Amino acid sequence: KKKKSKSKKKEEEKKFNSGDKNIEEAKDEKDAKPKASKKVKEAESILLEHLQKTPPRMGMIAKMVALSESTLKRYFKLIYGKSVYDYYLNKKMELARTIMSQKPYSVNEIAELMGYEKVSHFIEIFKKHQGCSPGSIKKKQFENA
Repeated sequence: KKKKSKSKKKEEEKKFNSGDKNIEEAKDEKDAKPKASKKVKEAESILLEHLQKTPPRMGMIAKMVALSESTLKRYFKLIYGKSVYDYYLNKKMELARTIMSQKPYSVNEIAELMGYEKVSHFIEIFKKHQGCSPGSIKKKQFENA
């Protein structure tokens, strides 16, 4: 990597701190512009509203919060530590697990409730994000009942 000259660094810093819409990449969450942070939180709430259905496309979410798609993705990962889609799937599988523990639904019913047409796809994603299959959770519940 080449070292940046002090004037180049100051120029980038000035650009970052200026009020223009070009939000430059921050080093960590503390550096994230407050406006961008607020918009990313808006995007998160849009995702959370769609946990049991298909979320809007990334481009649509970006338009809804008035950020470019790349800026939204960059700041989302900076703030939440995951890509937008990984975050969404993780929250979706947490909700599935919560519903499973509270209601006596079958794995097929949970998959359908979460908006999956193929139960096998739901099971695969659940395992990836929860570390175990939904069936094993249902089995533990049955044993503890």
